[in-house]
Amino acid sequence: MSGAGDPIDRELVQAHEDSEHGSKSKTKQNKAEKRQEDSSSQDIGKPRKARNDGGGKGGKKGSDKDKLKKAEKKQYASDSEHMKPRPDALIRKPTAGTDDEILYKIAKKSSSYRPCAGCVPVRKRSDGNWEVLLVQSRWTPEVWLYPKGGIEESEDPKLSGLRETREEAGVIGKCGPKLGVYNFSSVKQSMTMYILFVDEEFADTDARWKERKVRIRAWYSLEEAKKIFKGVPDKLYRPELVKILKKTKNVLKTVDETGHEFDEIDFSGDSDDLMD
Repeated sequence: MSGAGDPIDRELVQAHEDSEHGSKSKTKQNKAEKRQEDSSSQDIGKPRKARNDGGGKGGKKGSDKDKLKKAEKKQYASDSEHMKPRPDALIRKPTAGTDDEILYKIAKKSSSYRPCAGCVPVRKRSDGNWEVLLVQSRWTPEVWLYPKGGIEESEDPKLSGLRETREEAGVIGKCGPKLGVYNFSSVKQSMTMYILFVDEEFADTDARWKERKVRIRAWYSLEEAKKIFKGVPDKLYRPELVKILKKTKNVLKTVDETGHEFDEIDFSGDSDDLMD
């Protein structure tokens, strides 16, 4: 019988231990393989998440589209902000009795209206009757208007009206009395209007008329202008244009009867013309 230190016994013990270790490793491997098979079988039929590699939703195309939408929203917000009237805190309060006092009051009372200014260009015909210059709307051809536009920051309303009239209608002259301030509800504009006694009409090629390539202008008698304003469809009708024309007729009548200098007459005090 062999002893405890016999080499044969040690070899048998070592072989037995190696066999048990290999069996345990194989068991662990089998269990791992089984778990992998179970996991694979559970994933069958489930939708796979899209890879962000440029294809499908969430890919590069989707990302580019989102960036484009964000850029468009940012530009729209910027344009909208530019069109908004200045907050009350930024509207300079004018000295009492000055030309822009009424404009300040209107802008403060109705902050959703954009402050604008314009002129009613007039001249006498050879027969002694007055006529008015109108410009065609760039967006709605059926509509004819007086030249007007937004008041730039720190700009005097009268100077703004003269500038807009030169740019849109291509005429210059003597600025007459202020007709009043009118709220154009259809376009959300608070309009300070003046009469302009035209001295010069620019040629169609004159660069001083900035909108000569996009604007159509035409002279009409006061009665013809009234018919044009009222002859549009109801949804395009702007009663403010007729009000301004009526005030213009009153001014011209007074000028003919009294011979006063233009800046000595003030017709802006009628409160009915300040708001709709």
